[in-house]
Amino acid sequence: MSGNEASVKSVVGRIFCVMLMAAGVADLCGLFRSTAASGAFALMGGAAALELIFGFLQKKWDIPVLRFGGKLLIVAVILELTVFQYPSYRSVFGSGSETVLLSGAEGEQYQGKDQTPLVLTFNDVGIPIDTLWVDISWDGEYTKSVAFTADISDEACAEPRVKIIESQIVRGSSQSAYSIAQLSGNAGTMRLSFTGSDFGDLFTIRSIVANRTVPFDVSPIRVLMLLLGGMFLHGLFFSKRMGSPFSQESQLCGSLCAFVTAGAVIGACALCLTLIPEEHLGDAFRRNEGDQLTEELVVAFEEGRTYLHELEPDDPLLQMENPYDWSARGDGTFPYSWDHVLYDGKYYSYYGVAPLLLFVPYHLVTGHFFPAEIAVMLFSAAGLILLALTYLAVVRRWFAHIPAGTVLGGLVVLLSASGVWFCAGRPKFYEIAITSGSCCVVGGALLLITSGIISGEKLRPVRLGGASLLLGLAVLCRPTLAVYAACGAVWILWGAFSRKKERLPILLWGLLPMAAAAVFQMWYNYDRFGDVLEFGIKYSLTVNDFTHTEFHLHFVLISLYDLLITPPAFFPDYPYISTPFSMLGVNGFYFKDYGTVSGLFSRGLTALGLLLGWRALKGLPDRKARIKTAVLVGLPCLIAPLIIVISTWESGYAVRYAADFSWPMILGGTAVLFALSSRGNAPVRSLLLRRGMALAAVYAVLVNGIQAVTFAYRSDVYPLAAERLRRTFELWL
Repeated sequence: MSGNEASVKSVVGRIFCVMLMAAGVADLCGLFRSTAASGAFALMGGAAALELIFGFLQKKWDIPVLRFGGKLLIVAVILELTVFQYPSYRSVFGSGSETVLLSGAEGEQYQGKDQTPLVLTFNDVGIPIDTLWVDISWDGEYTKSVAFTADISDEACAEPRVKIIESQIVRGSSQSAYSIAQLSGNAGTMRLSFTGSDFGDLFTIRSIVANRTVPFDVSPIRVLMLLLGGMFLHGLFFSKRMGSPFSQESQLCGSLCAFVTAGAVIGACALCLTLIPEEHLGDAFRRNEGDQLTEELVVAFEEGRTYLHELEPDDPLLQMENPYDWSARGDGTFPYSWDHVLYDGKYYSYYGVAPLLLFVPYHLVTGHFFPAEIAVMLFSAAGLILLALTYLAVVRRWFAHIPAGTVLGGLVVLLSASGVWFCAGRPKFYEIAITSGSCCVVGGALLLITSGIISGEKLRPVRLGGASLLLGLAVLCRPTLAVYAACGAVWILWGAFSRKKERLPILLWGLLPMAAAAVFQMWYNYDRFGDVLEFGIKYSLTVNDFTHTEFHLHFVLISLYDLLITPPAFFPDYPYISTPFSMLGVNGFYFKDYGTVSGLFSRGLTALGLLLGWRALKGLPDRKARIKTAVLVGLPCLIAPLIIVISTWESGYAVRYAADFSWPMILGGTAVLFALSSRGNAPVRSLLLRRGMALAAVYAVLVNGIQAVTFAYRSDVYPLAAERLRRTFELWL
């Protein structure tokens, strides 16, 4: 192609893009609102604007991934406007014409109530049925959705086929009012059933129309996901710069890592914010009530006591022979505080007090209680940022020779499978304890790594002291995390005895803050239970009586399997992934909270690198190096997480526990893979790891993302959010 031809082609392309952008603006202004294609021109206009930006950047810097992105964007938009809009095209070219089966005025008498099915029967319909559109008036203030089923007969079957249509009509989702039918010839008898989702639901069927054209359901998010995912894979697979060592491309890789981390933080914040019950965000900051952590503990500490409140001597709970027996309390004859600790006639909290450093000042200044959702959001966001910085700190010190693309892919796996999403997806006081503790542990790890005590760098005592303080605060957030504080103490002691000239400052800065936190915790335990080592969980009023719980090895195996191993099952129907909980054939009581997600090794494939740890140790130069690596890496990345997983045998399974142990195991497994890729035929191993890491990253985003959003937005609790997600990610409707 000559230069003139290329120039003409470029000008024509720009003019076409400008025309599409103008049409997109018109679409956004509502010009096409009454047509089935509403939203299509806005999408094409946005894509055209992005194409112009790609073209400008490509001309200036000649970035291959942008050239690929421009082509991929066209493909993604075409797919969005064709394949993903199949229901609309089918309704346009269907065999039936639009027919009103039930008019608005006539429909006012058909009111549904509670969970009693409202059944409407139509005999001798006599027309093809491609779609059914139902107009519902939501009479109840809290009515969220209506289950819709249809029994229909056609020319292939004289008797109505039961539930030939099954769908959910969701308040606020106009698209859910359309149901698509796949029938043979004219319909005969139709029995339409409508059922409220909860007691107290009220709704009115105003009209029903057959064969109304289904409008486009354009999703820019779907297009953006295809574009970013494709560009990410292309860059990691084929970019020369991504194949260069991290040390040579630290600026580019650091920028991309910052972009990835920002995306993760935005995602976690979005999860928490959308689950706030208040209509306006400002209202959440003006709460006059809180929960066990945000209110009861706050008030107790402000009043100078460690107990939450004291029971009256004649309280029925104190008269019980065993108040910790859930079956004895569960008859509903008297109220009690759920999941509180009951000891010597007083209620206490098992959950740590470190978050009060945020909650108490807020309450003293504003007079309101800090919202739990915002607390989980802040701790989750801070934890993700600190986790990314910790990962990069490890890479810079020990794996700077690893290709930049491999480093970027490893970060995506780490953030995706960190487990924080399952806390952000249900932000309650349980999750406050976990996310705050995890944030402190990660922050402590970052400061410990960058303090210089192990890497041989110049000692930075302030960072060492900060690490010690954060690890101590982690235990004050969640007692379970004491195992990581112990690992930190091992690091500090190892560094002290390895650097004799700096032994005293290392011991003082490294151990005193942690010891101060430990002394406070022991006083807190003694003041409550008369025992410095008693945290109080065995006195919890919950589903199990921990004062009589017996240890069974089989329960440990259940914890290990379901939290670490259980694989996802893949299906062609949304949400594509289902992970069943397994009791491994054990007969006995093992508590299971709502939701089951894949085990760590199935969510974060790089954690499997831990299984090759022995090979990484074998390749070290001498016995001293092997012992040092086994202790300093093996303790925090393998032994401590396993102890946490094993300890859940008593409390049972909960998805939120993933945040306690996931990230150290992934970080350790990734480090093993990085170490092994440098041996033998290093170029080949490095290339295989780079491309394998790219695939593992995409897999981690999909598997963890799908499981996180379906866990957070349960269809029975958040039907509108669940419906929008389904329509965004379902490939065929």
